[in-house]
Amino acid sequence: MFAITSVGEGFKLFSWIKQRNNFFKIALVAVLLLLIWFWYSNPLVVTVTGSGEVQVQPDKASIYFVISDQNIDPKKAIDGVKAKLGQFKTVVGAFGVAPEDIIESQIMVNPPSISGSSNYVAALSVNMTVSDITKLDSLVATLYSAGASYVSQPLLVVSNYKSSEDKALELAIKDASAEAVKVGKANWKLLKKKVGFVQTTSLPSSASTTKRSDLSGGVSSSSVDTFKITTTATVTYKMW
Repeated sequence: MFAITSVGEGFKLFSWIKQRNNFFKIALVAVLLLLIWFWYSNPLVVTVTGSGEVQVQPDKASIYFVISDQNIDPKKAIDGVKAKLGQFKTVVGAFGVAPEDIIESQIMVNPPSISGSSNYVAALSVNMTVSDITKLDSLVATLYSAGASYVSQPLLVVSNYKSSEDKALELAIKDASAEAVKVGKANWKLLKKKVGFVQTTSLPSSASTTKRSDLSGGVSSSSVDTFKITTTATVTYKMW
């Protein structure tokens, strides 16, 4: 049987060096972990703003008109409005307005003391969606010719507004991200994480409408080419 009864000085020195090496390795790992923790817990916080714009063509219009009738008998005034309503539905149907695109209000009746005459005045408003916006001018004129008391200015509508807004937002975020990359490169920060976001979108209106010819005059419904939908994205990033 073989047994070690003593250890030489050279072996003890080797064991001591090995222990010191292990200590240095542990210390090095600890320092690296500390540096990584300090690096991660002290990011550069940057807020940038990007903008995106898309152009879309309006494909529908919302319009309302008022029908009224008067009579010394309030019931006859109401019946007169109902009869006119049926006639107007036929008129707008010729312009492609479907029954499901028409919304009627309740009939309101004003007594002679309010109407300023000796008759009761019955009236209702009709809201409708028009799919063929090229005929709006003709439609307004026809409604007045048919006896409408008032016809509103057509409000142009974009059916796919949500998808257009999403596209503008996508462009705005891309623009903001590009700005953040520039800031990161200038500060030697290569990694980024989005931690905050605010969106602002301008609604399409006649003020942001492009005419086919120019923008010098008023924009009529028949001259509308495109709407501009602009979205601004303010994004906050943490950067390392």
